[in-house]
Amino acid sequence: MGNRIVVAMSGGVDSSVAALLLNERGYEVIGISMKLYDGSRCCTAEDVRDAKETAAIGGFPHYTVNFKGIFEKEVVDYFVEGYLKGETPNPCVLCNQQVKFKALLKRAKELDAQFLATGHYARVVYDGSTERWLLKKAKDSEKDQSYFLATLSQEVLKHLRFPLGGYTKKEVREIARKKGLRFARKQESQDLCFISEEGYPSLLQKRATVPDSGIQEGEIVNSAGEVLGRHSGIANYTIGQRRGLGVAAGRPLYVTRLDPLENQVIVGEDRDLLKKELIAKDVNWIAKSPFISPFTKGGTETLTESITVSAKIRSRHEGAKARIEPLSTTGIPACEDSADPDLHARPSAGKVRVIFEEPQRAITPGQLVVFYQDDVVLGGGWIQGEKDSNGESL
Repeated sequence: MGNRIVVAMSGGVDSSVAALLLNERGYEVIGISMKLYDGSRCCTAEDVRDAKETAAIGGFPHYTVNFKGIFEKEVVDYFVEGYLKGETPNPCVLCNQQVKFKALLKRAKELDAQFLATGHYARVVYDGSTERWLLKKAKDSEKDQSYFLATLSQEVLKHLRFPLGGYTKKEVREIARKKGLRFARKQESQDLCFISEEGYPSLLQKRATVPDSGIQEGEIVNSAGEVLGRHSGIANYTIGQRRGLGVAAGRPLYVTRLDPLENQVIVGEDRDLLKKELIAKDVNWIAKSPFISPFTKGGTETLTESITVSAKIRSRHEGAKARIEPLSTTGIPACEDSADPDLHARPSAGKVRVIFEEPQRAITPGQLVVFYQDDVVLGGGWIQGEKDSNGESL
C-alpha cells in the first residue's frame, strides 16, 4: 500500500509540525493550503508563506487550492441561515465535514494520495472487534478537538491521520522550535475565520434579505408572554446572553429561548437556563450504533432501550452524565460502509432524546451534542430543542 499523504497546511504551528512529523516518519508528504474566504483571518498571504517555508524545510511540495465556492455555500450560508432561524450554528464542524474532509479528501485522491492529515488534536484507531474506525480524544485534554470531528463517517475516518493526537501543545511548540520553524511561537486564531472585526451581525445584515425575520425588530418577552422591550432581530441574540438586552428589570435577565415564528426573544433568570433534556437530530454514529443488537440466527434485531454516556453540548463543555434514548430509527445507517445491502437498511437511531443526570445550562439549538464513553467518541447529533428541568417541552 502506498504512503502518499496530503497534509492540510494552514500556516500555523500545528499543521506545520504535523507535516514535518509525517515527513520524518517516511510518508510522501504533499502540503496543501486552502483559500477559503476573501478577507479571512486564516490562510492569509503570510500563512501561505509560512506553510511554504515549512515545506522547504521538509523538502516536500506545497500547493494552494481555491475552495472559496464550497466554503461559501457549505459554511458561510449555513452560518447565516442558522442565525436567521433562531439557532446558534457551529460552522467549524461543517467546515471539517464538507471542506477539509470532503472536498480536500477528494483532491487528495486525485493526487493518488491514500491518506489526508491535519493538525487536529484527536486520534483515529481501528477496532478489530467491531471492524470500525474509532475517534478518540487527544492526549492534551485542553487542546482536544474530537468534538469538532464527530460528524465524520467511516469512509472518511479510514483515510485520516492525526499525528498530533499523542502530543501536548507545549510539546508541539518545542518540536517546531527544534525543527527550525521561525514561527514556533505563532499565536492561534480564536475567532471564526470569516467574521470581520465588526462581528457576525454585520455579515448577517449584508447577506440577509428584507423578508428575513431574523433581522427584523420584534418583542422581548418573559416566559409569561409579557412584553419587556424590543429587540433588533433574533439573529443578534443567543441562548444565555445577558448583555445588550436593553431591558430594565431590577435583576439580571438572560436569553432563554428564541422564537423565529413569533419573532420574539424570550428572557428569564439564570435558573431558567437550566434544562435537563434535549432532542438531537441527524445523529452520526462513529462507533457501532449502540441501539442495535447483533443479528440473531433468524435475521432479526432489536433496539436497545437506552445507553449512558458523557454528553458535551458545546466544545468547551466538560461533558455531563446523560442517558440516550432512540426516538427514530431513520438517519445514518449503522454500517454505512458495508457492501451488504441488508446492513445498509439497518436502523441507527437518527434522532435521540438526551436526558442529563443534572440540569445543564444554556442548551442551544444549532450546536452539536457529542457522546463519549471514556475517551471514545460514540457519535454526535445536532441539538434540535430542549426541555426544562421539570421535563416540560419548550
